Amino acid sequence: MEYRDEDIDYTRFKWQRFEELCFDLLLKYQYYGLTWNKGGADGGRDIEARFGVNNPVTGFYEEKWYIECKHYTHKVKLAALKDKFAQADVEQIDHFLIITNNYLSRDTKAWIEKTKPTLKFKVHVLDGKNLNKKLLVFPELVAEYFADDTTRLVKDLYKQWLFHDSLPHIQTLCKLAKTIEAKHLSLIEMVFLVFVLGKLNIDFDHFDEDELEEFNFDFLIPFIAAQPTGPFPVLSKAEQEDHHIRYTLGTSSTTWPTWKGPAVDSQFFHDLRPLGEGELLEIYFERNMHKQLDLRVAVFEQTAK
Repeated sequence: MEYRDEDIDYTRFKWQRFEELCFDLLLKYQYYGLTWNKGGADGGRDIEARFGVNNPVTGFYEEKWYIECKHYTHKVKLAALKDKFAQADVEQIDHFLIITNNYLSRDTKAWIEKTKPTLKFKVHVLDGKNLNKKLLVFPELVAEYFADDTTRLVKDLYKQWLFHDSLPHIQTLCKLAKTIEAKHLSLIEMVFLVFVLGKLNIDFDHFDEDELEEFNFDFLIPFIAAQPTGPFPVLSKAEQEDHHIRYTLGTSSTTWPTWKGPAVDSQFFHDLRPLGEGELLEIYFERNMHKQLDLRVAVFEQTAK
């Protein structure tokens, strides 16, 4: 998945969702023991957290953090923070972090700088574009909170299949083929769209053009091939025997969805298709009875030794 600064739009949600985003972002950056106080109702902080530090001289020690989350359409004014600082100053904390989608006002910045020497804790600010930079490190987090409606629909359809074995309607897939952006999808979501169209096995000749126009997800193939999970072939000799798969290297060969499993709801999909001259793309995934997915993608180059 690839997201940019302009994909992050905080107007998509309200302050509660912003606090949840901050909570998840802190987890990504290895904070632990997090407590979300839903709007700072407890002791003037929205989130309380711990962070472990490995010092080569003193060894491991733990820091206590208070985090204040400000989802504003305007700059954060002093009145929104002054009482929070006073309450935090009586607590035995090490750091006070302000996270905002906007910026601090000039007066607020000046007051914080003037007050810092008198505080028992260190003050940090994560705002505006700096916050966006921290979020963009984790595209899956950006997708969860800021994905457009089309991308969100793909994610929902994938989850419905994974957990409920429900396949999307062909008309829905047709609309997605016209509107989705591959860069916003995860590897498994792209593979899912390729797989599900083959699974439905639609004969477009049976439809009038006004009813359903022919489409495919071939435009996703280069994006899938660019994200191999391991070397070719992806299957061990034993797995090849179990699934009755035979490789014909150096030729144009494609296998469509094949289903097999020792238990209820255990199934697999294997696809081998030409990419270009001398190249083959192999896609394999298996969903077991516990709804766990094993996804493997590899590219075979005929010229490789």
